[in-house]
Amino acid sequence: MKYIYKITGKVSLILYIFMLYQFWHLCQYGGLRRHIPMLALGIIGLVGTVVLWLISKRHNQEVNSGDNGNKKLFYTEMILLIAATLFFGGRIVYSAVPYHGALSWKLDEWMRKKEVELEHNNLFEDGVEGILMDLDEALQLPEELYIANKYQVSFDENGTIQRIYAFIYGKNEAGEKKRILLIMTQTAVMI
Repeated sequence: MKYIYKITGKVSLILYIFMLYQFWHLCQYGGLRRHIPMLALGIIGLVGTVVLWLISKRHNQEVNSGDNGNKKLFYTEMILLIAATLFFGGRIVYSAVPYHGALSWKLDEWMRKKEVELEHNNLFEDGVEGILMDLDEALQLPEELYIANKYQVSFDENGTIQRIYAFIYGKNEAGEKKRILLIMTQTAVMI
């Protein structure tokens, strides 16, 4: 048990650093399907080695407390743990800064993107006013709206809207400009 106690601490530190690296690589470059198996393997290995370490520590209570080599090794491992956490933690935070990693794009999408179900999705029956009524219910659009660039609507022979692309803007009650980019496919509008 003494050897298991010594080995599992070092293996769990290596697995912890491996998990941090995989998590940073996922946040920086993306690729969830590629990183999930490696992260799962690291988590399972880390949990297993920590459990083995705790069991062997419990059975090995007669550890020599006067051994400086163990204390030096312990402090070295703690410094390495803290340094790896700070290094990869800083890298993960840096990947969340806009335009610096895949995490920044996911955060931007999460904060800005909204999906709106269109009830009035027939252009012949409801016209553009139907689309704007659905958007106004969901987003509280300003009274006066302007088209900034172009407004494209694709629809089938029955008038069912297939795709919308538009960039509209207007001023809200506070006088601030509110800009909305509409991209719609089939029944949901992404804003």
